Amino acid sequence: MYDDILEVFDKYRHLSNVEIEFRFGWKGTFNMFSSDISEYFYSNIKKQLDSCLSWNKIIKSHSIDSHYSNIRKTVYNNRELIIKKTIIYSKTIPLVNSPFDLRISVATEIPATLDNSLTLTRHVCKNRTSYIYKMWSY
Repeated sequence: MYDDILEVFDKYRHLSNVEIEFRFGWKGTFNMFSSDISEYFYSNIKKQLDSCLSWNKIIKSHSIDSHYSNIRKTVYNNRELIIKKTIIYSKTIPLVNSPFDLRISVATEIPATLDNSLTLTRHVCKNRTSYIYKMWSY
């Protein structure tokens, strides 16, 4: 797993507007990855993150995402951000002795505009806690 992560960082970290994302979950029906890890596992993982004293900063936020195919409009703190997300790479790594797999995804997120021809495909309200360590956000 370490080699997989290192390879991704070495190859993609210098791209402009890159997002490298790690998600817990598993491959489910039709080989689709599901990150629905249940409240039980989420709470236990969050407890571990909350107990760490090494974070430089912890940020709690609320946002509303509206998805239009690969265009996303995010509204947070009375600001609006519209981006086009293009997935470049994705790999699922089985985690030994764990109920989960680890999904590594690499994407670019560039500023975009919405036009009236786009159809809303999904609407999500998010309450998020971000853990910042040096230049990394978890």
